[in-house]
Amino acid sequence: MPEHSVSTRRKIVFALLSTILFCLLLEVGFWIAYPLAGGDVAALHAYRDFVVDRKVRYYAPHPYTLYTFNPASSDVNSDGFLGPALPPREKPEGTLRIACLGGSTTASGNEASFKGSYPFFLEQELEESLGREVEVLNFGVNAWTTAETVVNYVLNVQDYSPDLVLIHHAVNDAGPRFYPDYRSDYSHYRKSWELPQKHWLDRLLTASSDLWAWARSRKHFQTIDVAYAVNRPFRAGTSQIRDGRFPEGSELGFVRNIRTIVELTRIAGGETVLVTMPCDERGAAPDEAVTLGVRENNALLRRLASEEGLLLIDLEQSMPVTDERVSRNYIDRVHFEPDGNAMKAEQIASALLAHWR
Repeated sequence: MPEHSVSTRRKIVFALLSTILFCLLLEVGFWIAYPLAGGDVAALHAYRDFVVDRKVRYYAPHPYTLYTFNPASSDVNSDGFLGPALPPREKPEGTLRIACLGGSTTASGNEASFKGSYPFFLEQELEESLGREVEVLNFGVNAWTTAETVVNYVLNVQDYSPDLVLIHHAVNDAGPRFYPDYRSDYSHYRKSWELPQKHWLDRLLTASSDLWAWARSRKHFQTIDVAYAVNRPFRAGTSQIRDGRFPEGSELGFVRNIRTIVELTRIAGGETVLVTMPCDERGAAPDEAVTLGVRENNALLRRLASEEGLLLIDLEQSMPVTDERVSRNYIDRVHFEPDGNAMKAEQIASALLAHWR
């Protein structure tokens, strides 16, 4: 064999071995440094579970409500809701039982703990004020619309015979209203639980390399969000918002779903309370779907309360963003830090006590 061929082969082998060694050193260095630098190792593992095993960290599919929180996660009970195990369905005599319905603004406001939610603080407020046992059951699930909530009410919530049902929905029903081809059952917006299959090479590298998983998750981590599994793709430029308004008739599903819960609660001997949603509109464009949706759906809640003779707790009015105590507790447009949710609970408790006294 010619000497130059042997030399070339040695160079290729040396380059390959050097590259492999370099990659191994990078991987080991990242494996040591990432946790020390405060990196979210749990999120990294969650991305790996998503790519390799097609598991979503916080959620689990459900045959009738699309999904719930994952009962295998901490702070989630066996029914798929944040918090401790739900009480027996038969209500103890003398106990005031309240069911809180909504999305993430009810569940917790973030994925940290149910102890930062307004229902958690509301139970404390009412028990202290009334001097009696109060059960506040948190049936909020992140990204649920009123479509999921009304199904959950029929199949689950009403079995607990709540004395009061608090509905705190506004933002999540904005999505179906600006998606094209509106249908009042939201089938134009939702789809059956579905997670994509990643390429085999991506799965292999994600399974074997923390550094690769980190690099990929920085760009694609939002695909872990449950919306990826249950929302239909949305193409830029197809929003149905025109001149700062949603299409006429797009409120049908939202209004019907809430009326259904109101009527069923009355039949069961309970009362429904509607709670508007505060929203931080600072810096928002006039046609931004979130702020527009909250504003319009809050107006619908006020109309429904008037037409149905319901108690309305208008947090949009009583917790203005101009109040510095309120504004400093916003996480984003609609979610609050625990102190902000505690303020919500104070407002709700005060309104409930004033109304029924």
